Amino acid sequence: MVKAFRINLNKIDHTALRAIRWRRRRDKIIFGAIIGLMVIMAGFQIRIYGQLNRIIQEKKEKLAEINRKIDELKQTTRDVSKQDVLALAELENKRILWTKKLKALARELPPDMALTGLEYRHKNLIIKGIAPIKKGEKEFDKVKQLIDRLRSNPDFFRDFEDIKFDQVQRIKVGDQRILSLSIICYVRKSGQTRSRSPQAVSGKT
Repeated sequence: MVKAFRINLNKIDHTALRAIRWRRRRDKIIFGAIIGLMVIMAGFQIRIYGQLNRIIQEKKEKLAEINRKIDELKQTTRDVSKQDVLALAELENKRILWTKKLKALARELPPDMALTGLEYRHKNLIIKGIAPIKKGEKEFDKVKQLIDRLRSNPDFFRDFEDIKFDQVQRIKVGDQRILSLSIICYVRKSGQTRSRSPQAVSGKT
């Protein structure tokens, strides 16, 4: 007895066709994604290029403005004479660098003394402070100690003709005796030279 076999060729063709369609669809998706990515990258490039052009243009405009101002200055400036240079040097020599002096004052202030005030009166600097007084200690020793330390510091004593005692006052807070003191730093006048060296003056109170 002969058996008959039936093969459905249509089913095989249909399966192969679906596979081919899927591969084509996948290729289209990949191709579309690549195209989309290239478009996005091109957009970024165009944007960056535009920003760079704006920056370059702004730099060119600023450079042109600077050149214009330089040309204006060249037209309005005059030659600097020797007298101008000497006058500027004299002005610089007359200028007192207070920041430097205040730093020197902070360094030379005795450890047990505290500043209570600084006053610039009649072109002279008045320094006020307080310090505790120990038993048997003379109040003028505190004043002399501060004056001697300031006179020995060139950063502070420069531009001053002399430093002298102004006034002292004893204050009692509970069992503690406090000395309130003030000294005057006399600013040297323009063109005036210090008559005595700091070492010679230090013995005077």
